This record gives sequence, structure tokens and C-alpha cells, in this order.
Amino acid sequence: MEDFEYCKLEIFIPESHLSVLQKALQSVDAGHIGSYDSCLSYSRVTGCWRPLAGTHPYIGMENEICTAPELKVEVTCRSGQLDRTMAAVKAVHPYEEPVINVIRYIVWACDAAAKSRGVKGRQTGEMNMDRLTEKQKDGYSLPAELQARALMRLGRWEDMAEQLEKEQTDISAQLESLRRAGKEKSVRFRELFARKLTVSTMLDTLRRSEGT
Repeated sequence: MEDFEYCKLEIFIPESHLSVLQKALQSVDAGHIGSYDSCLSYSRVTGCWRPLAGTHPYIGMENEICTAPELKVEVTCRSGQLDRTMAAVKAVHPYEEPVINVIRYIVWACDAAAKSRGVKGRQTGEMNMDRLTEKQKDGYSLPAELQARALMRLGRWEDMAEQLEKEQTDISAQLESLRRAGKEKSVRFRELFARKLTVSTMLDTLRRSEGT
């Protein structure tokens, strides 16, 4: 079974802009899973926000709480296409500070064996985390028949650590750019700051596991 790393985007947007958003996502191949493309879902929600001084809101008045109906659009894209997809979304989004949540996960593609058992369409799931090593007094042991799986798992953990390090650097640069622009109270700044805390916690956990 082949696995690909994906991101799920949660995009909050007025219903009037759904059509242009769909075209923008299609232009960067977001929502392409297996033999299907243009895959997304949306639901109606109610959004609340307050435009601060110096903003130019698409909906609402400065310094007043605004409540309005929105669509929550959910779509999948490959992690390597995230920047391109975000740029396409922002190019058609009417909001000054669009809310776009990015959630990383793994999509499992059905293989021929699964199809032979009657599995159809696409499946999503988490990586199998069954323990491979055995704890010993002086460390760990690993059965020879599990070495290939263990090496694959180690490689994926290292890939994840590298991605988190890069993401932390990118977030820090974006936060600094927003600070210089005087947007420390913007929704985007708060989202990035929260994500930085999450990434820092994950990296600290990985570093502790290495004893560094």
C-alpha cells in the first residue's frame, strides 16, 4: 500500500465566492486523490470577527463585532504544493485576512490487493504504530525480519523532523514580516503564532527522545 503525505485545508469564505475558489483550487490540482480530481466538501457556518483600526474589511465595520454566514470549504492537497495552493486561494479570496487552517495527515491509496478484497474508492488513516523494537536493559533489540520496516519508519520520522524544522523557520520569518507591518493583532498573526507553539512542542518532544 502506497502512502502520500497530504495537507487538508479548511478555508472560510463567503458563499458568493465558492465558484471562483473551486476554479482556483482546480488550477493547482488541489483535491486530486487517486483517479478523482476537484474533490472538496463544504458546509455552512457562522463566522465572527472584529476589524481593528486601520483595516479594510470586506464585511463589517471597524472596531465592531461582525457576524456573518460563511462556507467552510475542506480540500486536500499534497504538501509539496501547499505554498502554490495557498497563493491560489488568497488570489481569489475577498477577505483582507482570510482564515485558512492547514492540517497535515496521510492518505492511504488502495492497492490492487485491497481492490481484490472488494475495497473501493479511497481510504484515509493513520500510520501503523505497532512497536517494532523490544526494550532491553542496555537499550533496544530488533528482530531481523523487522529491520526493513524499522528503517522505513526511522526515515519517515527524520523526514518529519526536517519538515518541522523548516516549518518553524518559515513561520518565524512570516511572524517577523507581520510584526514589521504592524499586524501583530491580525488573525493571520495569531494563527501563525499558535502553529509555531505546536511545532515547537513537537520538536521538543523529538529532541527529548534523542536525549539532546
